[in-house]
Amino acid sequence: MNELLAGNTVSYCDFWKDPRPFFYPQYLKYSPILPYLNNEVPHEKSVFFKHNFLGLHKLVLVGGPDDNMIKPWQTTKFGFFDDKLNAVEMKDYFLYKLDTFGLKTLDERNNLTLCTVLSMPHTFFHLSHRVYKNCVKPHVGWELLLDTSWTYM
Repeated sequence: MNELLAGNTVSYCDFWKDPRPFFYPQYLKYSPILPYLNNEVPHEKSVFFKHNFLGLHKLVLVGGPDDNMIKPWQTTKFGFFDDKLNAVEMKDYFLYKLDTFGLKTLDERNNLTLCTVLSMPHTFFHLSHRVYKNCVKPHVGWELLLDTSWTYM
């Protein structure tokens, strides 16, 4: 019971964000990490943050609708909720459209790949040969030696 209570009241790494009109200003004011990383609030390192993000040669984002931890699962690929708590895809999300931290630019440069994996819970993504083969391997340029006897799916 304590785990359920903690899971509903505590945000790991302060990655809490509620887009509803009453809560969003509080998030911008009190959240110590995300509004700055996303360049949603003005700060002295905003140009530096965007420049560093745009320094990525390839960003591969992996997620799927059967993720049982990340809500909404679209956030694994920079989607989120709108202010009525409907899940929106990355390209429909206002941070993408405004290109606050360079996500849209990275995408337009073809340096962003979105990989959707079906029928896999969150805790198995890092163990999955299927994720590696379909989502990672095409972009790394080298073969990872995997002992597939222990991998999931």
